[in-house]
Amino acid sequence: MIPRQDFAQFINHNTFISNECLGVLSTLGDEDNHSKPINVMVRIISSNNEHRYCYAIGTISITAELSWLELERTCVKLFMDHITQIDSPFDYTKSSIGCTANHIDIITLGLTKWNYQDSPNDESPMPYTAAHVQDTLTIYLKGIQSNTTDSLAYNYFIPSQNLKNFIRYIEQNSYVGVYGAAYLQKKALFEDLMRYLERPMAFSTSAKFLVVKFEFESVTSLDDCIDELVEQNFLRTNQSSNEQQSSTKYLLYFANIQNSAGTDVLNLLLNGESSSGTCQKVSYTREEDSKSTTVYYFPSMFHIFITMSKRTWSTEHEVYKKFKWIPFKLENPPWNGLLKRHLWRRMIDVNIRENRLVDNELIKALQWVTNVWQRYNECLQKLSLQDALLGPALFFDCPMERETIFEWLQTKWNTIVAPLVREFSMNKCAQPKPRGSTSATAAATAIASSLRANSLEISTPYESVACTALYVLLHRAVSRDCPLTGQ
Repeated sequence: MIPRQDFAQFINHNTFISNECLGVLSTLGDEDNHSKPINVMVRIISSNNEHRYCYAIGTISITAELSWLELERTCVKLFMDHITQIDSPFDYTKSSIGCTANHIDIITLGLTKWNYQDSPNDESPMPYTAAHVQDTLTIYLKGIQSNTTDSLAYNYFIPSQNLKNFIRYIEQNSYVGVYGAAYLQKKALFEDLMRYLERPMAFSTSAKFLVVKFEFESVTSLDDCIDELVEQNFLRTNQSSNEQQSSTKYLLYFANIQNSAGTDVLNLLLNGESSSGTCQKVSYTREEDSKSTTVYYFPSMFHIFITMSKRTWSTEHEVYKKFKWIPFKLENPPWNGLLKRHLWRRMIDVNIRENRLVDNELIKALQWVTNVWQRYNECLQKLSLQDALLGPALFFDCPMERETIFEWLQTKWNTIVAPLVREFSMNKCAQPKPRGSTSATAAATAIASSLRANSLEISTPYESVACTALYVLLHRAVSRDCPLTGQ
């Protein structure tokens, strides 16, 4: 027999040798290494064309005798145990994300890849050999490529059926909007869902929709909106070219629309003048050049989907009454469990990657963070400051080291929470006199009454209301049951 070291001298370095072959060579002549189990980390990774995520969920010990079928069964059990863990963190049992083993699409170990319930036969290099090359086993859930929403359900903790309902609702209604508090991942979620709407329909090479998307964070005027729609080829100055595109089904996706420029562009698009059976037109005079007017043509049939933060929502504009609205309410599942599930999943991931033991003190601190978020929103509801509600994503980056959590929360409070509450408290006090009201400070009086009900005295209805609201939040939401002793 040729020793392994001598065998290497006969190898042409320009010749490709698979990782599996190298794995076999690495075990030759090493009986101790051949009998030693190999621990591989199991992780779940996002599907292609979706927002990236990667979470470790556990480890599997692979022995020389373990078959591919046994490995798959062990992997599936680990996956289901993980789903059970993140489904009910901190005793949260109000809803389930509904993930099952059937949501698994592909499993990979080294260069070996197989579909769920179609594991390699025993004639292939055994798992033990593959594990010598790659010490990580990867699970991919079914996603856009499979025309399913299972991967998104795991990522966003929203049941797959709910996500399908969102897609169907957008397909079946011309004008749809979603509103809810800031930091609810609306932008990322619907960016992923838009990719489903861009996929070809069954037995067709044509996409369901041609999605035209832009974000209102970068839009400062109606001129910007018009320029963007022209650049995306939705608005055209030539009628004949528009009629040639009449078969294209457009979906305009306006992310985080604002009431000023957003209302103007919606009014323009939804009040066009019919030009032919397939297109309509609008005349527009630019703010920069009021002396000239341009006629733009666009399809007669198109869909609009918009998202907005609750604090920008207004029913005063007639144009919004043409939309069918989907509310994201923080007090309802699955939104009320998002922070608990996200922090629990991150803790599992960090513990596995860094080989940490379960830290009960860290768990108490994470539980406290979720309670702070919930109590903060509950207090704002009682103080009639619903516009300052915050979604759970603001706290998704909570550190997994107990000793740094207080400093992290302090920074969040001082840079985001306090300025936001202060702004909305004072704005509410300074609102113009509402109809039927006897005082221009009716809003301030309402807040003041809420504060006095909590035995908190105030001196003036403006600055003092803002300061007192922050005082209430700090003591009712943050200080209560804080496990970080002395902080």
